[in-house]
Amino acid sequence: MKKINLTLYISLFGFLCMPVFSQGDQVKQVNQVGQSPDTQKHIDKLSRSIGLVKQAYVDELSDEEILEGAIDGMLQSLDPHSRFLDDDDFEDLQMSVHGEFAGLGMHVSAENERIKVISPIDDTPAQRAGVKAGDYIIKINDVSVAGLTLDEAVKKMRGQPGTEVSITLLRPKAPKPIKLSLIRENIKLDSVKSEIIAEDYGYLRISQFQGNTAEELKKNIDKLVKENAHLKGYVLDLRNNPGGLLDAAVAVSDTFLQVTPANPKKIVFTKSRNPLESITSYAVSDDYTHGLPMVVLVNMGSASASEIVAGALQDHQRAVIVGVKTFGKGSVQTVIPISETNAVKLTTARYYTPNGIAIQSRGVIPDVIIEEEEIDLLVDNTKGDKNDSDNLDLVFDESSFEHAIVSNNDIQKDKATKEALANYKKDYKNAQSLLHKDKQLAQAISILKVLNAMNKMPPNNALANA
Repeated sequence: MKKINLTLYISLFGFLCMPVFSQGDQVKQVNQVGQSPDTQKHIDKLSRSIGLVKQAYVDELSDEEILEGAIDGMLQSLDPHSRFLDDDDFEDLQMSVHGEFAGLGMHVSAENERIKVISPIDDTPAQRAGVKAGDYIIKINDVSVAGLTLDEAVKKMRGQPGTEVSITLLRPKAPKPIKLSLIRENIKLDSVKSEIIAEDYGYLRISQFQGNTAEELKKNIDKLVKENAHLKGYVLDLRNNPGGLLDAAVAVSDTFLQVTPANPKKIVFTKSRNPLESITSYAVSDDYTHGLPMVVLVNMGSASASEIVAGALQDHQRAVIVGVKTFGKGSVQTVIPISETNAVKLTTARYYTPNGIAIQSRGVIPDVIIEEEEIDLLVDNTKGDKNDSDNLDLVFDESSFEHAIVSNNDIQKDKATKEALANYKKDYKNAQSLLHKDKQLAQAISILKVLNAMNKMPPNNALANA
């Protein structure tokens, strides 16, 4: 039997776990279906097929292998995300939800019989080696992956921590395949990281939505405020975030939305075949960031729960979404136990943003489209970072002239002007460094600065009367 290993696969699409149905309900449904004459004919076909495999297949298989294979084949024929979870898969699911597994640290999927990298995980062997979203793995240890299932390919990449594995990648626009040697590690995900960037702006990175992500997010916001009590805005980075738990996505969205009795805010709603099983989630708390301007960064590796957050903040005009179109995984998987150690993961619903936009196969369209390719600075960056600071002196404006007329400011104002100019040069240097390293992040900071400048402007009537 060939099954999908879910250690990486579940992390990839952020399979959203909803409350499970009881096993009794499932048995009842099967009995009702079995009463249909047409259905009974197909069940007879299945029974005869199982008997043929048991009697005539080239290798002897146990009843368990045959029956679990039949269940898995049925589910795999439905969509890419419905699966049978055997003992190991069920255990992998629990490990993934808690953010810990062994491997190289990347989320992969099967696409047209190829193994595609959806996103590398922060600070893992894959990310440090330069694996990128959109790469295709064509060889593992110099052996072609052609003909392998996703499960088989993943098993070849996994192994004991400290052991070496090589992978060969095809990258769009790269002139030739890229071969990398990586050392396997135990991968433990810290779902939230943060730092102060560009002086008064906070950077929040969520790599995956786990059970404690919202709590960790608030702790990181508290840390940033403690480091800088004069924060002017936040960048929320959801790039290469494959998703995770639905409840975590709702809680993270709630962190940034302000709720009033007269203005309840919908975060996400799902539509199931049975209307009674559809769910609508609302924000229930105050904006933890007190309405400071926000930019959310997304890319093609942002999927599932990431798209819920980006879509909710976009629809409520709480944040400017920057980057490229997201992955477009807008279906909900329910994990339904069918025994003590086995479960069925079944696609049961589609989810929609507050404005009713379906994410499935569409993704979230950013407000500002910025491609991910790095761009060159106007200076010659082959000479190192020294150029960035040296060229600050080449900025040409009125004050650059010899004997330039000094403004009519008094001494105190002139001192403030000099300090402002010094801060400008420092910000300019930081922005140029960011622009070279991370084009999207640099633009996010620029947008936050514009939003802050607009907030400081007087209302239109005040301008008209000036």
